[in-house]
Amino acid sequence: IGAGKKDKINKMDIVGMLMQKGQLQKDELGKIEVLDHSAYAAIKRSKINKTLQLIKDEKIKNKKIKIDISN
Repeated sequence: IGAGKKDKINKMDIVGMLMQKGQLQKDELGKIEVLDHSAYAAIKRSKINKTLQLIKDEKIKNKKIKIDISN
């Protein structure tokens, strides 16, 4: 996720977006790490593509955020 602490993004913002807009369940979401300018969220491998399609145009705190798959 192309935003982090310096963009005033926290774990709860990411959890909320992924569970509401990404239609994920609690057990499909793993560790979330928020760095200064980026963030990483662990999602079940079988749900990644569907979730990415659902949230690719979403905003966090009214900012358009770049979201991509990390290897």
